[in-house]
Amino acid sequence: MASSLLRASPLSLLSRLRPLNRRPPASHLRRLLLLSGPASAPSRSTPTPRTLAAATDAATPPEEAAALPAADARLERMQPLQWPQRDALCGELGAGDAGRRVRLCGWVALRRSHAGLTFLTLRDSSGMVQVTTLPEYPEVYAVVNKLRVESVVSVEGVVRLRPTESINADMSTGAIEVAADCVSVLNSVTRSLPFPITTADTVKEKFPEEVRLRFRVLDLRRPQMQSNLRLRHKVIKHIRRYLEDRHDFVEVD
Repeated sequence: MASSLLRASPLSLLSRLRPLNRRPPASHLRRLLLLSGPASAPSRSTPTPRTLAAATDAATPPEEAAALPAADARLERMQPLQWPQRDALCGELGAGDAGRRVRLCGWVALRRSHAGLTFLTLRDSSGMVQVTTLPEYPEVYAVVNKLRVESVVSVEGVVRLRPTESINADMSTGAIEVAADCVSVLNSVTRSLPFPITTADTVKEKFPEEVRLRFRVLDLRRPQMQSNLRLRHKVIKHIRRYLEDRHDFVEVD
């Protein structure tokens, strides 16, 4: 077949090409209308979106009409994600923030239940803080009970002081907790992790290096690895500052 194509003339090759469909499919027109959003008032010569949508529906072939619901579903999934904006960091909260309403985002480091309540340890780049559920918010309790470790969540609630017997001296935020009234799951974990993240440096069982390298994105979340990365960054930053300030060093890549 390749040799016959080489021997064919350009005109014969053009005759074999299928004619292009110059009319765009109705699903494409509907997508353009939805993505265009609200616009200025149309002129008399320009059909309104409702009229144009009706015209495209009337001229839509049966096979394209059957594909419209699927196209609309894909369009809904293509909408930009609305990520919540945090207004505080987990490790920077203290007793002075008692009574303050905050919105935190981070990973679920630990989850435990006690006396009918569920407690989370939420972790971000600054540290960890305890989050507790309240009986008057059963929907929050239902969401928290389904969370797995390392799920990414957004928590809204009020900072309050812990009871004296519940203060955790091992945490910088051990004197407070966040009473959550709204929990949103940003990214869920659907299966067990190959090794623990938060407690990886304290457990007796050591996981082989090939397992940690295979799941490198999880291994870099460990406290020891985070400390190594920050130490390396500080050392290189001081070296660069010394060479720039004392010796007029110019780095060229």
